[in-house]
Order: sequence, then C-alpha cells, then structure tokens
Amino acid sequence: MKFYQYKHLPMDKPGEITAQILLQYTKTKDNKTYFVLKLKSSQGHIFYTTSKEDLKPIQNRHIRIYGKAQCSFFEFLRSCFFINFTFSVLPQERSNLWYVDFINNQHQNPQNASLFRTLFFGETLDKQWRDVSNLLGLAHILAISGFHLGVLSSFLFVLITPIYRFFQRRYFSYRNEVYDVGFMIICVMFLYLVFLDFLPSFLRAFIMATFGFLLYFSGLNIINFGLLLLVGLTC
Repeated sequence: MKFYQYKHLPMDKPGEITAQILLQYTKTKDNKTYFVLKLKSSQGHIFYTTSKEDLKPIQNRHIRIYGKAQCSFFEFLRSCFFINFTFSVLPQERSNLWYVDFINNQHQNPQNASLFRTLFFGETLDKQWRDVSNLLGLAHILAISGFHLGVLSSFLFVLITPIYRFFQRRYFSYRNEVYDVGFMIICVMFLYLVFLDFLPSFLRAFIMATFGFLLYFSGLNIINFGLLLLVGLTC
C-alpha cells in the first residue's frame, strides 16, 4: 500500500497535495535565511519543503501545495522533500480544534502555547523548545508517554478514591478498592489514547500498564522480561 501511494506522488510531473503544517522554523545557509515547513499530508505522510517568502506564523494550518516530490521509496517511508512552486493557506477550521484554541487563548507567546499543546495533545513541539529539550535531555518528559500516564493515573486515583470509598462503605463493602479504581483509571486512559489518535509512545505505555494491572489482579509477578516480551508482541 505504501509503495502504491509512493508511485502516485507527483514525481515527474508537478501535482498538488493537501497537508497540515506541523513545524515552521527558519534556517540559514550561505548567508541566506529561509523557512522550513514540516508537512503531514491528508494520507499521513511526512513531507518537508522550503520557502523564501516572508511567512506569517502558519503552524498547524492546512495548505494546498503545488510542486514535485523528490525522494526514493525508502526515503518516503520516513519523510520526503517536496519542491513547491506555489502553495496557498486554506481557511482555518476551528470546529474540530476547540481544545487547541483553548490553549492558544491563554498564551500571548506562540512558543509557550506550543509547549502546552505538546504536553497535553502530543502535537509537534516548536523547534526552539525542541532544541532546548534536546540540550537539557528533557525530550522524554515532554513527549506523551509512560511519565504522563503515571502522573495522570496518580491524579485520578487521588481524585476518585474518596468518592469511591463513600459509596463502597455504604453499598458494596465487599468490593476491592484498588481493583475497581484501577479499572476505572484504565478506561479513562483508553479514552485519552483514542483522543490522541493512538499516539505510539502513549500506546506502548498504555498496553504495559494494562498488562501490569491484569497481572496484579491475577496475583502474578509483574516485573519480569516475559511481560516485556508479551507487551512488545501485543504492540
């Protein structure tokens, strides 16, 4: 399927694709400064293109770009360079991005808004923040993964447990608190996983947490390489 999609790219003759701008940053080469745009096409493929125009901040916007792709099939599996002849910014669709607008409206600095969108929604981090996080070794903390799952699960456990105990002591004292609250948290984390469109790093953490919970529920040993192998095969 990937090779079929690759063969239908505009390679020899110019063509048009629709994509979302994931990143927008400047780069200097031979004393010339230009914009680099990281794009995600409507089919989910990653493209890079450049522009010498004085662009306004258009990160996360959708564009229609006309030009030619320039990459081999193996390069296409990772990312592909797209020589653009022209592109136009499409009208912004706000109906499906209310949560992005909610974050953006709380920050005057677009870079700060980018940081919080990455922390909560797994969006691509702004290049300035990415350079800082790589320099300080904090990239694994900013990326939504097991760290986020642990923090969110702990927060939910503290929030849900007092409410659960109130009803447990009156109506179902025979139930196990850790099992029931843990199951509810797993369900909430699954909804968050769906919201993130099954982000790979969070998906791995969720599967490991689910298997860990099932083993704990069954009274089996959790910390072993067998669990890690089972999680890897499931992923």
